[in-house]
Formats: sequence, structure tokens, C-alpha cells
Amino acid sequence: MTNQLEETGTFKTVKEFNKQYKELRNKIMIRHGYEIGAKVKLVNAVRLLQSFDGENYVKCTMVKTDMTDRIKMYEDNEKVTFKLIALV
Repeated sequence: MTNQLEETGTFKTVKEFNKQYKELRNKIMIRHGYEIGAKVKLVNAVRLLQSFDGENYVKCTMVKTDMTDRIKMYEDNEKVTFKLIALV
């Protein structure tokens, strides 16, 4: 992924996801000159990556509701981890 700018640490729960997503969103907004809290649609700006072994990550989705659904599905599985990457 050559246009990748920034990625978060790994997480396993929706609560951790919401925290990481908010931090990444604020960084993207600052980088593009928007005020924190401004109404901005981040279309195709953040991608969720999923790993079943902790090393190899697979691209999942770029829609926030789909991200939370996928994380909820695997919250009980100890081996599955996720991370976010910013594409803008």
C-alpha cells in the first residue's frame, strides 16, 4: 500500500476501536486543515485490517458500521486482532 499515511495500534474490542477511530479521524482532520468536531464525511479515508494470527493483515472494509459489526463478530476470539490505516 503505497498511499498509506498512518496506522493505529492493534485492538480487539469495539470500545478500543471507537477510541482508535476517533484519534485517527482527528489526525486526518488536522492534517487537512479542518477544526476538530467539524462535520466532515471521511469517505474512503480509513480502512479496517484484520489478522487471525497477529502478523498477516487482510483488508476488510472502509464503512464504519461494517467495521463495528465485524469487530463484534470476533470480540470473543483471542487470536483475532484489528487495526486501522488512514488512506488520506
